[in-house]
Parts: sequence; structure tokens; C-alpha cells
Amino acid sequence: MSNLIARKTWHLCAGMVIPIAALFVPRNFLLVFVAVATAVALAAETARFFSPALNHRFTVAFKRVIRQQEISRVTGSTYILISSLLTLIIFPRDIAILALTFLAVGDSVGAVVGFTFSGEHQSFKNWQSSLACFLSSILAGLIFIIFFIDISIFVLIAGALTATIVEALPLPVNDNVTIPIFSALAMSLYGTIL
Repeated sequence: MSNLIARKTWHLCAGMVIPIAALFVPRNFLLVFVAVATAVALAAETARFFSPALNHRFTVAFKRVIRQQEISRVTGSTYILISSLLTLIIFPRDIAILALTFLAVGDSVGAVVGFTFSGEHQSFKNWQSSLACFLSSILAGLIFIIFFIDISIFVLIAGALTATIVEALPLPVNDNVTIPIFSALAMSLYGTIL
């Protein structure tokens, strides 16, 4: 449980850097920064896969915030950078901010709550996890809507609901990519209907 808390705290804090930065940093500068960070992360991932010694040092240094399977796979943090770059490029700023917030907040809170209620099943995916994901995404989104961005509450709900559904589904693509992309797409489509 302590490793999960550490990992999801990292996921939450690191994941919120880009949506918060998007409020204050010019778009082009932010895109360049995220693109460079993504390229560096991908280069680091490639290097550690080709060097067992480097991979060992990496996993020891970050043992509190990476999963066991990430020792031999791309880390969630790199997927977050990839999805952040794609989301910022494809979607308007305010929608991208909310979609990335759903990933950082909803996914993190959902995982911790889901694990807490999982009992002996040791699964993060249960109705408590989904409810926590949805409610925390709504709450975080409301903070942005009240103070920073101009998006309808109905668009927010559509995005949070989509993020929750995508997080719960056993999709073959990493949910650090699917959550922001699909929730941003849902908000964009719903926004055009209103």
C-alpha cells in the first residue's frame, strides 16, 4: 500500500504540472517544453532497455514510483508525457487542461480508493474506484472552471464520465494515454452539440 501511495502521489503531482502550466505559459513554449521532455524520456527509456546496468540503477533510484512490470516496459510517466503532448496539440487549451487533470487526479484517487476496497482481490478496478475517479475528476474540474477556464458543467461531466469509463475498461493501450485522449474527444464532441 505504501508503494501505491508513493506512486500515485508522484502520478498526481507530476501529472498536474502540465495542466497548471497550460494556464500561465504561452502555448508554443509549453508545446516545445513538453516535446523536449517527451523526447528525453523516450531516449532514457531506450537507453535503459539496451543497458541492463543502467536499467538496474534506474529501477533502484525510482523503486518507490514504478511498477514491477515497468522494469522491462515503458514507464507510466513517459506515457503521461506522450499523451500530454498529443492532447495539447490536438485539442483546445481548456479541454486539454481538463483531460490531463482527469488523468492526474481521477486515475490516482481511483486507484488508491479501489485498492483500499479491494480486500483480498488486490484489484484497483471496482465500483468504488470508478466512483472515486468520477467524483474527484468532477471536483478538480470544477476548481478549474470556477477560477480559470470557461467550459460548461455539462461538458465537464461528459469528460469526467468518459475518463471514468476508459479507466475502468481493460483496453490494450496504456490508460495514461487513453484517459486524456478519449475524455478530450468526448468533451469536444459534446461541446459542439451544445
